[in-house]
Amino acid sequence: MISIRVFIFTVLLVLVCGSLAGQDLTPHNFDFTVNNTVIKNPLTGGINTPQVSKADFNNDGLLDLYIFDRSGNVSIVYLNDGIANQAEYTYAPRYAENFPDLVDWVLLRDFNQDGAMDIFTAARTPGISGAEVLRGYYEDDELKFAPFYFPQFQFNVIPFRLGNGSFTNLYVSSQDLPAIDDIDGDGDLDIISFGVNGGYMEYFTNQSVEDGFGVDSLSFDRETDCFGGVFEDGLSTCVCLPIEAGACCTGLTDLQGDTRHAGSTILTFDNDGDGDKEVVLGDISFDALTMLENGGSPDMATMVDQDCNYPSTDVPVDLPSFPAAFFVDINNDGKRDLLAAPNSPRRVEDFFNLWYYRNDGTDAAPSFNFQRRDLLTHNTIDMGSGSSPVFVDFDQDGLEDIIVGTNTFYQPFNERDPRLFLYRNTGTATNPAFTLFDEDYLDFSQFASNAWGFAPTFGDLDGDGDLDMVVGYQDGSLFYGENTAGAGNTFQFTITPNYLGIDVGQNSTPTLVDINRDGALDLVIGERNGNLNYLPNIGTPTNPIFQPVHDAAPNNPFFGEVDVAAFGFDIGMSAPIFIDFGGSYTLFAGSNLGNIYRYDDIDNNLDGAFNLVDDTYGDNVRVGEESRINMTDIDGDGVLDLLLGNFRGGLNFYQTDLNIDGTVGNEDLSEGPAFQMVPNPANDYVELRMEAFTGELYEIELFDLLGRTVFQRSFNGERLRINTNDFGAGIYFCKISLGNKITVKKLIVN
Repeated sequence: MISIRVFIFTVLLVLVCGSLAGQDLTPHNFDFTVNNTVIKNPLTGGINTPQVSKADFNNDGLLDLYIFDRSGNVSIVYLNDGIANQAEYTYAPRYAENFPDLVDWVLLRDFNQDGAMDIFTAARTPGISGAEVLRGYYEDDELKFAPFYFPQFQFNVIPFRLGNGSFTNLYVSSQDLPAIDDIDGDGDLDIISFGVNGGYMEYFTNQSVEDGFGVDSLSFDRETDCFGGVFEDGLSTCVCLPIEAGACCTGLTDLQGDTRHAGSTILTFDNDGDGDKEVVLGDISFDALTMLENGGSPDMATMVDQDCNYPSTDVPVDLPSFPAAFFVDINNDGKRDLLAAPNSPRRVEDFFNLWYYRNDGTDAAPSFNFQRRDLLTHNTIDMGSGSSPVFVDFDQDGLEDIIVGTNTFYQPFNERDPRLFLYRNTGTATNPAFTLFDEDYLDFSQFASNAWGFAPTFGDLDGDGDLDMVVGYQDGSLFYGENTAGAGNTFQFTITPNYLGIDVGQNSTPTLVDINRDGALDLVIGERNGNLNYLPNIGTPTNPIFQPVHDAAPNNPFFGEVDVAAFGFDIGMSAPIFIDFGGSYTLFAGSNLGNIYRYDDIDNNLDGAFNLVDDTYGDNVRVGEESRINMTDIDGDGVLDLLLGNFRGGLNFYQTDLNIDGTVGNEDLSEGPAFQMVPNPANDYVELRMEAFTGELYEIELFDLLGRTVFQRSFNGERLRINTNDFGAGIYFCKISLGNKITVKKLIVN
């Protein structure tokens, strides 16, 4: 639970309830240290299935790095540091906001040769398997995109001409990754894709120049439905080669009509400098790549040899599952290198997943040498697959730390490696920094055989002054961790599995909150279906009791009538938190598709339907599937910060548009009594000094980042000294009220 106590003018409270929708949030960047190394790009959100392209995003003449992560359909942009012979890039999320929502596969290519890379991507038209194009252009030195239309075809996908002069869609399976390259050497881009029946590659030549349109158009004819003469049956990494130039392989598998081929990736480049293009294939059934040697010509490809464990001359690619290859200059030496990554959206190698082979030959005749398996993940916070973060001060030093529950690191044979990660805040109250303190906190990996997808939350369930822990996981049950450390001490837990026998179905994501305001913490639990389960605490603040059957009275399995499953989807993956804005709760909920939902009208309406204010809170926040959220003012600037996990296993940080008092943006908080706090930062005490004292009675309250009151009294005077020794180091807020006029100021205690 995170409950932030806020104090606002009555008129501003009304403002908050209806003015938060449609806001862009500002990406945050804080230092993270792992193994004594400060991570360069920690907050990318993780990387699972990277598809790699290059483009100049800021028009500075350097080709930057674009990653489309198929796991969640996320665009990730890195700016090129411009260091020769070095693969150094800086995460730049602002440029990713210029990309539209894309699906399945993305390749950036400059088809019209105007210097701005264009997007080729999977068709987003329902029922159509093909490719869309978005034209790139520069506006204010930023690469942006606009749809490219094909007037000769009714759907906005690439068409090709049939023999009778009509058009149909150029087929690209949503599972596949096509080759988009100048195959015949005439200066424009052609396309190679596996046909609808699988097994054979279809080759589409771009006839734009021949048709008199120049390179600023796209016009395709199908040159052959058997490119290179090969057949891939999906039964082996090796393919069937043709017996002679111009022939198509017709092996036994083909004659039997076997169409087991269900997914392939294609890369083309000239491997031997002879002017024609070799082909590198990845297959959905295997972990290796296959290189096909082209012994033909640019006009007539004929594959004459193959390396079925490519590159067998070095470290062969071994990537579970469904590898894809990319040919880009990653180290700024003017020669394109070889990269390989998994292409399945689920159950893939999720950390060692971008293999880098440096080109030590020439661009026309490369020679690849293996360098590393974790090209980008080594420089980001990536905990495999699935991340569910929560702020909590585990060592009670006044600084909020981060604990993250995960789904797993990839393990073979369907094994799992789920954990709790603990990042200790080793910064200051105004400049947080995080260090990996424990990568298997509380040894939660011991439960891997039966439990994963950990989702932790914290609250003082037993009223002893320290924070206890509840952890949800994939089977819908809960772990309970009783904190035995005592108030003010570093957490120590006694772990109990299957807490009270509570089971909400699948993928329980609990939060602890006193939602009915009776002084005892309740449980609100999200789940796979997208609804919320409300389990009121029917015990006391020191002896919690819950009805374990989630749909038995007094529980409510459809709390607030919340449903974050998108239309047409039966999976919602609701992940709730509640923020207390001045006595009125607001619900924020992560979801399966990554949207953040926001609801109000909760208080005094626990049996009714909450009001859906926004189903895309933070318009520019696109972290991918299974968003998990938490909020606090982590840097003490009076503005709430948003920490997000997702299925890709990393973290994203944003500064929200919400002040901690619930106002929006830069609302003036100082319209009440004027006062000073001396000294600030404080050590043993702080003195409140009223300006223009009028003899009236002031109400004074100090509260911490979690909204807990640490000091409260009425005061009639010009000065008041407050002992801060018992507060603990950290950030606090001092509210002084005079009638309905309120002033809130930040206090730092060392």
